[in-house]
Amino acid sequence: MILNPFALASVFVGILSLLLVGGAGFSALYFYRQMKVSEAADERAHAESRLHLSLLLLITAFLLRLATWPLFYILLQSLIPEVPGAMCIYGVTQVMPAFISFMQTLKPLAFFLIGGWLLFYGIDLSLGNHPLMDQSVRMLVAAAAFAAVDGIAELSFVFLFSAPGVAVSCCTVVADIVMPAAPLIPIPLFGAHYHAALMAAHHGFNLGLPLISGFLSWKKNINHQWLALVAFGALLNCAIAYAAFKESLGPRLMHLPDHHCLYCLLQYRPVSILILGLFVLGSFLAIWPFWLSRLVDVDEGKERLALLNPSLLKYAAACLATSWLLTILMR
Repeated sequence: MILNPFALASVFVGILSLLLVGGAGFSALYFYRQMKVSEAADERAHAESRLHLSLLLLITAFLLRLATWPLFYILLQSLIPEVPGAMCIYGVTQVMPAFISFMQTLKPLAFFLIGGWLLFYGIDLSLGNHPLMDQSVRMLVAAAAFAAVDGIAELSFVFLFSAPGVAVSCCTVVADIVMPAAPLIPIPLFGAHYHAALMAAHHGFNLGLPLISGFLSWKKNINHQWLALVAFGALLNCAIAYAAFKESLGPRLMHLPDHHCLYCLLQYRPVSILILGLFVLGSFLAIWPFWLSRLVDVDEGKERLALLNPSLLKYAAACLATSWLLTILMR
């Protein structure tokens, strides 16, 4: 166990958010059950008011959990001097590779579920008779479960992490020494011109998605097929962007043509944190409308979602376009 200011901050935020998630989550379920079984109108109204108070506490807990995503990477960076052989976050990840990979997968999933639930709950809250409350509570259970597992994993990492007795292999061994100046994606798999095709796909998707999303944001009733197309395009764009940054954009932004470590990109070029944050937020904003349209099954909710979708797509277009422009300008 290595304690520094960032580890202590992670422990404090983790314990506080877990207490809020656990306490507010169980109280929300209790008052929801009480609201469902109450026959008297005043008892039902009392339980419903307590339920909304519990949900407000859960929103606070969820916002704390979202704040731990960047804090986790700050914590990893603070541990670099403690790990022999580590020169960036990549070296720290090699101490507990499977566990840290699990955490890095869990955090975006928790972010997606929490953001989706906040939107869904907002739709239900805007409707007078709360017809989506049952679904909202089910989504709440899933989001709270992911948030709780994320919090427990983060606390476990802080308490279990210790410096290894031998030096770890850092990113230069993977990207610079093994394959100096060589592309990371094998040419036999994608062909000799895969690099140009990859960059064309990256620029094409990051131009096309904002244009399509911006165009759809002006429509009053967006067809379900269009929402599916935008969501699928956003998912595919995530894979393309990862390969493009790993292969070409990252080395260009760092001015290190032979270095392909994305952790070093975040460390050497802090503007890439803004680029990545806008890209992730824009991708989620492009996916949420389709996902929510599959969950909302009452006419009132569909009408409210139809009014919300243009705003989500407009912000998605703005985030993705800004992220792409920053990538181009900062090269």
